[in-house]
Amino acid sequence: MTLTNNAPVPAAKVSFKQLLNETITVKLDDLYLDPNNPRLPQFHAPGYESVEDLFDSETQLKLEEMLSKENLKELADSIEGTGWLPVDGIIVWEHPDAEGKYVVVEGNRRTATLRYMRKRLSVEEEKLKKQKARKNLNKDQQKVLEEQEEIVDDLRDVVAVTEKVDVVPLNCPE
Repeated sequence: MTLTNNAPVPAAKVSFKQLLNETITVKLDDLYLDPNNPRLPQFHAPGYESVEDLFDSETQLKLEEMLSKENLKELADSIEGTGWLPVDGIIVWEHPDAEGKYVVVEGNRRTATLRYMRKRLSVEEEKLKKQKARKNLNKDQQKVLEEQEEIVDDLRDVVAVTEKVDVVPLNCPE
């Protein structure tokens, strides 16, 4: 290592592209929010050594709740309106002791939003079912029914196209 202006310069610079592997497709259910995310300072960070702590279902639910307080609805409404556009890659890390399980390094909010949309779909389908059960709808009620059908259709579309998502795994040698 050489010094330039008193600052260390690495012998071999690693480019950002070298840190990323080729895009792969994984099930949304195989993506796990990162409890060690520095943007969640109030959350207990279990580290990465314990697979059980890292992939704990209760921890994942708590993380989703924390992120939902950051207004996932706004992002969900955007995705619902435009469809799922995977413009920004979700960057993940596959834990070496948990093959097929991916910790989301970048994209926790998008991942949580897609999970939120799945939960919301069942709520919206129930609303639609109740609206369809009504008889003799007036013009305004018919319009509400049509809007509800559109909401459900849009959510179904997003859920269908995000059963599996493209992610970019980090190139992390063990």
